[in-house]
Amino acid sequence: MKQEARYHRLAVEIANQIAEGKYTINDKIRSRSTIASSFQVSAETARKALQVLVESNVIEARAGSGFYVASIEHAQQFVDLYSKTRSIRELRQDMLASILRQKQELEHFDKIIRELEEHTKNTPQELAFSPYKCTVPQGCIHIGKQLQELQIWQRTRATIVAIVHEGDYIVSPGPFARINQHDVLYFVGDFSSKEAMHRLLMEGGTN
Repeated sequence: MKQEARYHRLAVEIANQIAEGKYTINDKIRSRSTIASSFQVSAETARKALQVLVESNVIEARAGSGFYVASIEHAQQFVDLYSKTRSIRELRQDMLASILRQKQELEHFDKIIRELEEHTKNTPQELAFSPYKCTVPQGCIHIGKQLQELQIWQRTRATIVAIVHEGDYIVSPGPFARINQHDVLYFVGDFSSKEAMHRLLMEGGTN
């Protein structure tokens, strides 16, 4: 503990003894050396503590005689003031600790948000290369048509990357490839492309 804080604490301890009735008005306070020895502090710390009490009108110094109790009321006021000051100081420390925790939490949340934003930013690109698939239903009005006739890109913003016909895979089918009932079409695009492809193939079809 710093010396300044220690002599204030010592002054409070002496004032508290006076307020509790250990001393009465005009009682002589123990000598500086005795106080230093009793409280295990330096003589300088004891001197400063007594000086604080003199300035607060708790005790008075009599030349060549020592220190005497001047006011029990002032002693109590001194103790009360110290308690209030300590409470305010502790409250301030609690507030600072709380602010620090909030700052750390905000930094943590900010990190999470940045990670989510980065993930969200990359998601469309990832989805664009993760193919969807759909099956040409029975009765679809587009059965037998070539891909170029369907204008799939213009209507759905999807790109057909493969067709599975009776177990055979046709990878990167050209514009003249035809779709048949129960063919499985693999395509890439975003969520809206998936919905648009479903609507396109369901035209006139049944599950």
